[in-house]
Formats: sequence, structure tokens, C-alpha cells
Amino acid sequence: MSVPSATKGGELFVPYRAVGLVSAGLPVAVVQHGGETFVTASLGRTFQIYNCAKLRQVFVGPSLPAGITALGAHDDYTLVACGTAVVVYKRAELVATLEGEHTAPVRHLLAMGSSVVSVDATGLLVAWQLPSGEVAGRLHPGFAASALCHPATYLNKLWNLRSSKRVHEFEHGWRAAVTAFEQDVRCLAFRTDGQPWLVSGAASGALHVWHLERRAIAFSREERARAEPEGAPEGRPCAHEGGVASCHFLRGRPELLTAGAADNSLRMWSSDLHSGELSALRGRAGHAAPPTLVRFHDDELHVGGGPGGQTHLLSAGGDRTLRRSSIWSAQQDCELSQGRETKRRSMHETSVRERRLPPVLALASANVVTCHAGSPVAYSWDTTTKALAPHTLAARPAAPITAVAISACGNFAFLGSAIGAIDKYNLQSGKPRAAAAAEERHEGAVRGLAAAADGRTLFSCGGDGTLRLWAPAALKLQSTADVGCACGMLRHKRDSTLVALAADDLSVRVMDAVALRLVRRLEGHTNTLTDVAWGADARWAWTCRAPAPPLRESVLAFDRRVVDVPSGALIGWYSFEYAATSITVSPGGEFLCTAHVDSQAICVWASRPLFEEEGGGALPSLSENESQLHPRLFTLSRLPASHVNALVNLDAINERNKPVEPPKKPALAPFFLPSLDGLLASAAPAPAEAEEGDGPKAKRARARRMREQGLGAHSALCALLLAAEPHFSEAAAATSAVTDYLLTLGPSALDLEIRALGEDDSGRMLVLALALLVRQLQTRRDFELVQAILHVLLRLHGEALLTTPAAMPALRALREHQQAGWCELQEPIHSNLCLLAFMSNCAS
Repeated sequence: MSVPSATKGGELFVPYRAVGLVSAGLPVAVVQHGGETFVTASLGRTFQIYNCAKLRQVFVGPSLPAGITALGAHDDYTLVACGTAVVVYKRAELVATLEGEHTAPVRHLLAMGSSVVSVDATGLLVAWQLPSGEVAGRLHPGFAASALCHPATYLNKLWNLRSSKRVHEFEHGWRAAVTAFEQDVRCLAFRTDGQPWLVSGAASGALHVWHLERRAIAFSREERARAEPEGAPEGRPCAHEGGVASCHFLRGRPELLTAGAADNSLRMWSSDLHSGELSALRGRAGHAAPPTLVRFHDDELHVGGGPGGQTHLLSAGGDRTLRRSSIWSAQQDCELSQGRETKRRSMHETSVRERRLPPVLALASANVVTCHAGSPVAYSWDTTTKALAPHTLAARPAAPITAVAISACGNFAFLGSAIGAIDKYNLQSGKPRAAAAAEERHEGAVRGLAAAADGRTLFSCGGDGTLRLWAPAALKLQSTADVGCACGMLRHKRDSTLVALAADDLSVRVMDAVALRLVRRLEGHTNTLTDVAWGADARWAWTCRAPAPPLRESVLAFDRRVVDVPSGALIGWYSFEYAATSITVSPGGEFLCTAHVDSQAICVWASRPLFEEEGGGALPSLSENESQLHPRLFTLSRLPASHVNALVNLDAINERNKPVEPPKKPALAPFFLPSLDGLLASAAPAPAEAEEGDGPKAKRARARRMREQGLGAHSALCALLLAAEPHFSEAAAATSAVTDYLLTLGPSALDLEIRALGEDDSGRMLVLALALLVRQLQTRRDFELVQAILHVLLRLHGEALLTTPAAMPALRALREHQQAGWCELQEPIHSNLCLLAFMSNCAS
């Protein structure tokens, strides 16, 4: 088992991970840390570690340049044989690479204390020191070893690694080669809790439990033929399909860990104390045969993982199983149960695989409906209970079902059969709701079905080379389009009106379902198309093909292509080691998944444009230029929209936030601390002011003196306006200090500054404020802030301005510039609103 590698002709998608792999069939390595036991399993070119307590995946190792041939584990170290080298990891950290001694692939690894022993295919044995990687010894026994074991307390008593000599040889009378002998684990496992039990794993996948004192088989987990005589013990399903790669009893516990040689699984078994019977405890498994169909499942929302359509996959394979897999968490992978059907078929079939449903041909989700090879019945599934739903959907008249689809609302399922008929079923009740008329059916088998997002149209294609549109309510034929060639499959993106048809002439025809005309014809494939998928926005179309005959292979025969449909251009391709059989794209376009022949993995590819980090370079200087691009353009202030809205509606906000109870007077400070008004500390009052006192007469006297001296208590805005008054008729830079100050104020502070403009009895500050607004309207800068300030100013000081003769010229100029600006904006705004209303009516 291996993950297909790819030759890339474009970097749109990059490899992300492989989903559904549990064990590649090599013997596993078991190590104990305290009270926890961990198992390391090979995945081809990488490895993963499970905690045996719940078989939870705890770590996935880095990718290696070649396939793994042997595994070992000791303390925190993971030993991996890769070609002629042994790689030592401590978690993900590379500790050492042991190489330079072996000339043939390493077949066996064994950890002994701080040393590791490796044996290659020629029989050369090398001992290495950890973590330095120095060679501690080497010897060649004269034969190629088929198994390796180190009995406890037998250091240098069978083979002396330091002197490279054989110390002892067991005498035996067998005429055959020894294929396995061990004390702990390989295909034999002894219980280590003091019980006289031995478990052996067979090439058939059976497990046999032996009682050592009685020298007899106490229990067997294997399938038995139905033709055996009466009285024979009833057979049980084998532990693994395709043989047992290794078995291991956990130290001091009656729990057996087994790894399959070909079924991509790890299983834990509980051993009975008295009878030795093995019962299933827990397990992790993937597809036992390469998956042939994979689709994203978009039925649910999952906490922390976003929409379910972007995290979960539904896949079916040659092992006749339907599985749901998670891109993020291997713990969520599961097989959808077929218990109801396997029980019904158990009286007629002998093996577990033959009791399952036939291989899945097509799949529709939300929820799930499948059709199977040669079956006249479609099956509905419940992903909540992870099992078959109560209802089965039969074709009428009876014929093999070749295509299925589910409506966008999820209430109805559509079935297409080999005789061209189409049926409609209610998924909740399982009752038929409509059927296509006999004279309107396809003349050949229905090859594809798809339901539109609006629920008003059902698309179908068939072997007769036609694309047909149906009214889903009663399955009445609406229109027919001649494709020109028999169609193999149909793919529709519900967010668009495009339909992709894979034709038998090795091309993909993209049809406009509304106009019923050919939009694009994608050619250049050299063999039958195995799958077609749409991108997230229906702009890209992905295709994959079956392996081409050797004589037809060329440098242009790619296994997966991506085409930009609007331009019809090939924008990316990938050529795989194994041909792709199925392809699917996540609803958001983040991931693309493929299934391949001779591989039990589902390969996940990540979109490079979406996940690639942006460069850290500076933006072009044009984006940093704050000057007006054109004198006739209206430029905004770059303040948040909430800032301007809060200024305009500040009175309503304050009224809403008014406390229910009046504020309580704070407690007086201690007598030895003076109480000062304000949040900031201030100096003590001048002696003269202190002598005057704080009475009404003293305050009026101080105010009169300040007015006479021209030193009124102006706010910061008033001071800036007075400083800029002589330059209002000059360049715009004269008012920049005032506008910069206004941009730094929050809504409450700006409102307070506008209110302070009316404290001057002469109205001089209001006139200066109007002159500032006129100047800003002339420059057309900070447009929305100017409008908000004007709104608040007129609301607060409108009456005062009407009674101030000096403000009349400024008000007239303000009205002229305001009307001129609005007239320029009014025409394009009304034009855009008209076009938007027209387009909205066309779309609806």
C-alpha cells in the first residue's frame, strides 16, 4: 500500500494528507510508556502512532523518500527501515540516520536497550548504538533471516554481537525452514499475565487460541463453510481479510492487538480468562480494497470544523463498504453499518464480503442514497445513526438502478434505471411519488441524474445521447437536447446553470441548461473518463481518466486535468503513479480529494491560492498616496462607518444608555486629602483667585475680565479655527491642522467640540466653522465626515445661525457647494439603482 505520487503540471493544488489509511500490512511495533501502550503502524512512506487504550491516533510521522520495510520502537524512539538505511525519530525530530553498512533493503529491526539491530535481505546483521549511530558490531550468519527475536535476559547467549560469533544453536528435527519464532510478538503471541495461552495468526485471517498445558486448540475465530456436517462449531468472521500481519498481547493484560496484512486495519480483542475466546473490543479500519467513489458530504454542521461539506467524505470501494471519513480527525472515521442486509444474506453467503451489498455505482448525499451494481433497489442511509435507513427504493418496473439524485430540499430521491425509467421517492416515508411516462423515457440506460438548486428542474442523460430536463413535481418532460454522442456521466453545479457531460468519444461537453446549447467541448483525453467534478464557483472543471493502453501513452496523457471553462484553456494537470478513479471538490474550494487504483488511501489536496501566505513586501506607493486622485472625485475620510453613524445619532445613543437610577454621590475623600475636580491632577488655585472666592459675583467678574482681554475659555477646535482664519482663502493646506484634529476625535468628543462653538455670543466661531465646511466641500475631501458635522452643526446651532447676520454669506456659499456636489452624485446613484432593480427582477 502506498500513497500515489504526482508529477505536477501546475501548482493550483498541493498534497495535504492521505485519509483512510490505518496499516500498510507490515508487522507493527509496540512499546509501553508507564501505564500506556503505544503501537506504531506503517502507512507506506510514513508511519503513525496509536494509543492502545482507545486506538486513538496520537502522532503522524514525516514523509520518507522510499517505502517503509520494517518498524521498531524503544522508549521515545521510533525506528524506521527505509531502503538500505535505518532512520531514528524522537517524535517528529530526526535523531540519526543509520546508513553505510547495508547494501540490500533492511527487512528486520529489533531494539535492545540502547542498541538497535538491523538485518537486510542478504542476512547481514548490524548492531548500532543509540543515539550516536555508531556501529557496535556486525556479523553474517550465512543465511537470510526470516524472523528476529531477542529473548529476555539472553544478552550475547545465542549470538554474541561484540565478538560476532554464534554461541548456541537450537537442535530441531524439522525439514522446513523456520519462518517465525518469538517470545512476544509476530504471528505468535503469548499472554503475559500468567495464563497458558498462545495465539497464532493465519494467512487466511483466522486467529487460533492454543492451551499450552492441554496442547490443544481452545478457540478459533475463522469462517466455516455451510456444507460442514451438523454438530460442527459455528464459524465466526475472520479477524482480518487477507491474513494477520502481527499479533501482540499487551503486557500483563488479557488484550490482544492484531494488524491486518491486507485489510488496512488494527483491532483489539479481549481474551476470556477460562475459555480463551476472543471478542472484539475496539478497532480502527479503512477501506480493505481501493475506493472507487468519493464525495464530500454536505449534510451537517460540525462544531469547530465549519460546514460538514468541507470536513467529511463519503467513500465506497471494492470491499463493498460505505465509509465516512474526516479530513481533520481520524477518530471520526467510521463504516456505515449494513447489519440489516448482512443478517438477511447470512443464510445464503459464506464470507462476510459476499454478505454485504454489491459495490456502489453512484451516490447522492443530504442525506445519502446509493445504487449498487446489478441491483434493482436503491438504499437510503442515515448518517446520524451511521447505518442503513429503514426504507429501500425499488425501480418500477424492476431493472438495475444506474443513477441516483436527491433534491436540494433533501426530501425526495430520484432513481434512474437501465431501461431509461426515472422514479421519484419520498425519503421520509419511502413511498413513490412520481414516475416518468413510458413514451418520455430514455431509449438507453440513464447514466446521470442531478437536481437543480431551485427545485424546478431535474437533469438526466443517457446512453441514447440526449440531455433531458424534467419537472420534478410530476416528472414531466420539459425539453430535450441532442448531445451527439452517448453520455457516460452527468455533473451539475447547483449554483450555476452549467451541466458537464462525459461522452463516450472521450470528451466533456459543457451545456447551458437554460438555453440548451453547447458552451464548451473539452477534448484531448486518451481513455475513458472515470470522473468529472466542478470547482467551487463552477469556473473550473476537473477530469480524471482511466489508464491508457501502453501504445497510446504519451507525454500529453495526463491523469487529472483542470480546465478554465470560460476560456476553455487547460490551466493545470497532474500525472499520477496510479490512475485516479474518482475526484471531488469541497463546497468552498479549499480541498480536492482523489481515489486511485491500487491504493486504499483517499488523497487530499489543498488549494495553494487559498492557503498560501501572502508576501511581506510593501504595497505600491500609489496605495499609500493620500493626495486627491482627481479634483472632481469625492474622497472619504477612511474612518469606520460606525464612527460617523454614532456622531449623527449620539443623542439617541445617550438616551438609550441613560441609567435607570440617578448616579449616587461618591463618598468624600479623607480629611487629609484635598478633593479636586477632574480626572487629572491640577495645581492649587492661585492666591488671588482663592481670595476672590467661588461665588457668582466672583465668577462673573473673572469672565468679564477674560472677555475684555480676548482670552475666552475657547476649546481646542476654536483655537485651531482662529489660527487658520487668515488662510481660509488660500491653499487647502491651511485647514489641514483643523481637519487632522477632527479625524482624531471620537464621536462624543467631536459632538462636544461642535456644541462648544455656540458659547461665543458674537457667533464668530460658528461663522469660522461654516467657512471650514465650505472649504472642505470645495476640496471634496473627508466627504462623509463633513456631511455628519454639517448635520450636527445645523441641528444644534441652526437658530443661532439664522439670527447671526455675519453667517448669511457663509450659509449661501455652503448651500451652493452642497447642491453642486449632490447634483453630480445624484445622476450616477439613480442610474445604478435603476440597473440594480432591473437585474434583480431578471434574476427572480
